[in-house]
Amino acid sequence: MSPINWLPCLVFTVILLMHSLARAELSGSITGTTDYIGYGYSKSDGDPAIQTYLDYEHPSGLFLGVFTSSVNFSDRNRSDHSSVEITPYLGWHFELTQDWRAQVQWQRFLYDDKIFGTDADYNLFSSSFHYQDILSVTFAISDDLYQQDEIATYFQLSGRYPVTDSIEASTNVGYSLTKKSLEYDYVFWNAGFTWFHPYGSLDFRYVQSKFVNSTAENTLWPFDPHEIDAKFVFTISFGF
Repeated sequence: MSPINWLPCLVFTVILLMHSLARAELSGSITGTTDYIGYGYSKSDGDPAIQTYLDYEHPSGLFLGVFTSSVNFSDRNRSDHSSVEITPYLGWHFELTQDWRAQVQWQRFLYDDKIFGTDADYNLFSSSFHYQDILSVTFAISDDLYQQDEIATYFQLSGRYPVTDSIEASTNVGYSLTKKSLEYDYVFWNAGFTWFHPYGSLDFRYVQSKFVNSTAENTLWPFDPHEIDAKFVFTISFGF
């Protein structure tokens, strides 16, 4: 059986089992977004995407879950293109001091088919440091991004500020070192507002990215996502 079939099912089963054995926080949501953007490029080719997630958090700080999203890698002319991304994840967060928290996480990106004719499932390992609920620094690395036999690394700085009890302003800026597998490195940033409700949220955000470096050699893999021109992305979520 393909890993995309059994691994998310295993995570889902573990979540339900652990939730039945201990008092913990179980949450989930369904989301609609006008563009699925991650680390400087679109995974939906600039089109809207539907996403879901189920997350379990144990009082010890251990958490695991499954995130899914529709995707479009601009290869829809092929019969073996991927339309769904499924991402099981496992992590742990813990306090360092009264003001600082740390988090480590593993993610496995699984696709329902190929991307430009290539199997493209990959791992992403990340660590984050959070100052109160205001500032976060994240470092992430993939040992084999999209199975292109190349290492990719990401850096991201995030800031948040509560405008009211239900509205938060936030911004992110980051750098993706991906030119060996995606032809380009990216610098990316966004800024916006999120309105929180007990049963969901609304997010309105300005996003943009730019190429800052490219490989001198043409990559054999056709997937080389373009930079994001200045645009606004709207996201609505319903959850529990």
